[in-house]
Amino acid sequence: MENRIYFKDNPYPGGHRIKKFIWSAAMDPEAGLFFHFHLETDDYYAEDVSEEEDDEDETKSDWDSKGVWGNYHSCKLSSTAHENSGICIAAPGEKFSFGGWETLTLTADTLPLPDNWEYDDLSFSIYLLGHDSVANHNIRIERQANNTFHIHWTGNIALSYAGDDEFKHSFEAHLTGVTFDGIYYPKDYTQEQALSLLGSFTAHPEQFSFQDLNPKSFKREYKLVLPPHDL
Repeated sequence: MENRIYFKDNPYPGGHRIKKFIWSAAMDPEAGLFFHFHLETDDYYAEDVSEEEDDEDETKSDWDSKGVWGNYHSCKLSSTAHENSGICIAAPGEKFSFGGWETLTLTADTLPLPDNWEYDDLSFSIYLLGHDSVANHNIRIERQANNTFHIHWTGNIALSYAGDDEFKHSFEAHLTGVTFDGIYYPKDYTQEQALSLLGSFTAHPEQFSFQDLNPKSFKREYKLVLPPHDL
């Protein structure tokens, strides 16, 4: 099954191919362990074989106009692109187990948001028809037989770039064959400090090992990874 995302009632009912997806985690000593998701689509019009041109009806909304979608080319939905928080899975004093579950459901920024919400406080950013806003996330992660995961992700979108802060549009993404990229930690931490921090947020830190992020460089930076059979 191809990884795809659908924006409900946009001009492309067949959805859009997801060309890049990264599922990772990061440790914040003060805040906890967070899951991060980064998604990029192909060009909106990449699979459009229709010869029918978008009409010039000025009453048509941005959401309904192929021309408008074409102006912005593709979507980036991410908690890492603009340093958003992602989703906390273990606060200080809690420990998350990467094994022992078949299905994990995560939620974030459930609607309605507080009246004083700020863009920078949201768990994810989105570039859709400009730099818009995204909330009401429901992410279901299902373990598959081959040490990979299926992810079903839904949420709501406000076209903030056009001045509309109402989350009246929705999306649904389906991903299969997803692998876990690893856990990142503060760059100024030693490996010993990283392992100590890992032990405070995960149930079985001994299962992790260090992986060099730049093996061909003299710059030594690492992430913590799990063997597939331990996920």
